[in-house]
Amino acid sequence: MAQKLKRRLTKPPLAYLELHLTDHCNMNCCGCGHFSNVASAWYADPESHNRDMRRLSQLFSNISSIHLLGGEPLQHPKVTEFLSSTRRWFPQAIIRLVTNGILLPSMGQDFWQCCRANRISISITLYPPMLNKEDALRRLVSGENLELVINKTSIFVATLNPKGDSDPRKAMQACRKRYYTPFLKEGQLYLCPFSALAPIYNQVFRAEVPAHSGAVDIHTRSLTGWDVLELLERPADVCRFCSYEVRKYAWKRTTKTKEEYDFNLGSAKEDR
Repeated sequence: MAQKLKRRLTKPPLAYLELHLTDHCNMNCCGCGHFSNVASAWYADPESHNRDMRRLSQLFSNISSIHLLGGEPLQHPKVTEFLSSTRRWFPQAIIRLVTNGILLPSMGQDFWQCCRANRISISITLYPPMLNKEDALRRLVSGENLELVINKTSIFVATLNPKGDSDPRKAMQACRKRYYTPFLKEGQLYLCPFSALAPIYNQVFRAEVPAHSGAVDIHTRSLTGWDVLELLERPADVCRFCSYEVRKYAWKRTTKTKEEYDFNLGSAKEDR
């Protein structure tokens, strides 16, 4: 009885959330885990985002960390609207705009002012072609008085099992040891980016990954935050297409082939 009352009267926190402002990217990495190297142009809707943030604030007491990414989010012409509405509904969250840095030098003062006003951190993922820009990007962000996080990435991983014969529970257990990345897209909260973005993979490569099996409609009236947390820990049909281990490889440009994502094409052990 006490547990039922708690679920009805309280809201839990959510540890982490990420979402796309755009699906497509201007970097074209081989085997991009978000399929941004093969995605068609897609831009998130600011009004839909605001509705989703408002609804999430009704479900959760706070979201500790929110990452706005892509694709490349700075390609969105209304990027500042997402920054403002996210902060409006989650005043205590750590909010980071995750970018590859290419477009940062071309951003106008309205962007930088919005970041400062809404306490947005800039998180730059530096891939090999941009390593020589690190010092300039550090000076740029520092000059705008914003927090900067830099992650240098030269290794990618393949985790997709196109055969679809993985045990869902075992696959999810392996995944949760590496990642906890609930992913929001158009009112649906997914177990992970793969379950949300698999339609891109399906369309490009004529595959049939059951993407929407790992999603919950956050606008369902009877839903509570406690329900969502439970659903995020349940294996879904989409987990059949995830490997138990990862195949690592050095960063390179994409050739936009299905093989880039296939774990089974490499060694069953991670490269050291």
